[in-house]
Amino acid sequence: MKKLITPLLAICAIIASVSCKKEGTKTPTNSSVSIKLDGKKKSFGQDIHAIKANLSENLYSLVISAASGSESLNIALWSDKDDFVAGKTFVIASPSATYFNTLTYASPNNTADPFAMWNSVYQFGNVEQVFECTITESTEQSVRGTFSGIIYQNSNIAVNSKSVTDGAFFVSY
Repeated sequence: MKKLITPLLAICAIIASVSCKKEGTKTPTNSSVSIKLDGKKKSFGQDIHAIKANLSENLYSLVISAASGSESLNIALWSDKDDFVAGKTFVIASPSATYFNTLTYASPNNTADPFAMWNSVYQFGNVEQVFECTITESTEQSVRGTFSGIIYQNSNIAVNSKSVTDGAFFVSY
């Protein structure tokens, strides 16, 4: 599980740098990301990005990120094939022993405070780790899907969790 920290921080750094470089650019009007966080609806309409990459032989990733005010949301999916296609469902386990498919929420974002980060993979003990993301539409221009899970605060002091339901995204590449 500790192997997760380095790749996760690297992905967050890449997404943050992409978001910073594109500051002032407008998200395509048709892109959207929304969730219910502990039953409260949240929409993320800023800096919406989908990045698909072939990282090495038999290792592909799809990262979806979005922000809203002081909050951000990231979905990281991993595959041993480039099979981010309609009908495919991803859960926590991935084909790579090093990476996990994850849902990450930060509030406030752009902070060094580790307690601001919530993730579907909890590193400090045994808890129910739940994350499911289904791609419902995939084209060369965009990706659409649904997701849900349980996210945990980045804390070894206490186990704090939040429920993510009714997650949906439609993002242009």
